[in-house]
Amino acid sequence: MHEFAIAKDIINTIKTNYSENYNSLIAINILSGNFSGTVIDSLQFGLETILKEEKLENVSIRISEVKAKVVCECGCEYELNDIFDLCPECSSYTRDFISGDGVMIDTIEFNQEEKKI
Repeated sequence: MHEFAIAKDIINTIKTNYSENYNSLIAINILSGNFSGTVIDSLQFGLETILKEEKLENVSIRISEVKAKVVCECGCEYELNDIFDLCPECSSYTRDFISGDGVMIDTIEFNQEEKKI
């Protein structure tokens, strides 16, 4: 279950960058790409478990799924819904991800204050 490792990384990132405010954490907003291979419910559970151990069980966790965007070798950018989708311009499978293939912290909130990472 790699979601628990991702959850630990998220919490460690917040602790490292905002150690002075960590105990006043009230919300974590996460973006999870639909091609990240992450099960959102498992990530949610991992975050809740870690925060409960840290005595921060009241922290709100919001995880939003992000659609994958790719760029084809021909330069066409398009939304990827299925791994077998062809480029709408040239019918190629050769592409690079622009977004939607990872998990990232979008924002975190401390006592009504939101900070962008």
